[in-house]
Formats: sequence, structure tokens, C-alpha cells
Amino acid sequence: LGIFKKLQRIHYKGLGIYSVDLSSIDKPNIQIDSKVAIIVLTVPEPKVKTCTIIEDETLYEDTEKGLLRFGEITLTIEEQLLLTREVTRRKKKRMEEPELLLKAMESTRVMLKALISPLAEELTDKDIEIIIAFQDIST
Repeated sequence: LGIFKKLQRIHYKGLGIYSVDLSSIDKPNIQIDSKVAIIVLTVPEPKVKTCTIIEDETLYEDTEKGLLRFGEITLTIEEQLLLTREVTRRKKKRMEEPELLLKAMESTRVMLKALISPLAEELTDKDIEIIIAFQDIST
């Protein structure tokens, strides 16, 4: 830390929401094989919908001061807004990374299977396997 610098670490927590557009699902997206009791539903991949910073859970570390610096770091309202926008942008970018997208896809599978299972049980006495597939991102 330079003798004229001040440094303060801020730990932000946020809430990220993914969405899956089910409005485009049509007959070609649903395959039913009654002989082997399988339903395959093909849906779009989850997309980042929103990312919100949870202000109440933001943690501010103590300010580290250089030898010739005193006082705390103060930001104007404009600077705070810019900082919050940058943190939100970075968190959204993080949500688009494969690791988190795979978690969103698995969560989508669980929710869609829970939605479809009761309907499938009403149609047949067989145990039906439900497979949720995702459309290629480039389509």
C-alpha cells in the first residue's frame, strides 16, 4: 500500500434470476414415446434476467491507509451509483459463465419435471421418464 493511498474492500451479495422462455414451445419441442414411456421436452437455455445487489448484506472492511493518509473513504452519490452499476455488470457477467449456467439448467430441469410429472401420471399407469433437453444456444 503506497503512503498516499487508501483502500477499502467491499463485499457485495446479490440475487440473480434466470428465466426460460416457454412461450416458444410447440409440438416439435415435445416428443412422447409411449412404448418406452419417455417424454422429451426441448426448451431454450436459461438466460440471465436480473441481478440485484442486496444492500443490507453488503460488508465494508476497515479502510487501509497509507502512512500519510487519514480519514475514511467517502464517495459521492454519483460515484456510489457508478460503483453499484459496475458490480451489477460484473455479477451478470459471472452469471453467464458455464458453471453457473449449468446450475441454472439443472434447476430448470428439476422445476419442469415437477411441473410435467403430475400430468404424465394422469395419462398412464406406467412410470414415465421425463427428459428435459436444451436447444443449442446458436439456434
